[in-house]
Amino acid sequence: WEIGWRISDKFWNKGYATEAAMACIKYAREKKLCNRLYSFTAVPNIASENVMKRIGMSFEGLFMHPALAEGHWLKEHKLYSLYL
Repeated sequence: WEIGWRISDKFWNKGYATEAAMACIKYAREKKLCNRLYSFTAVPNIASENVMKRIGMSFEGLFMHPALAEGHWLKEHKLYSLYL
């Protein structure tokens, strides 16, 4: 399963993404929805990567997003995961 967040920039840096992600993790654990969660972001998106780190996810590696054209500045992504 994948966990992600997308919020308006007027709400950035207030802890909302981290808080919501932690609630999702708690729910997934309580309901035993899966054994592992994944999240990914474009390499330049340091804020989202920091959320992944704060919620306890581990870096798994890099990949090129298949939906983005070669040479696109957001093509390279980082993959994180969390065992529940």
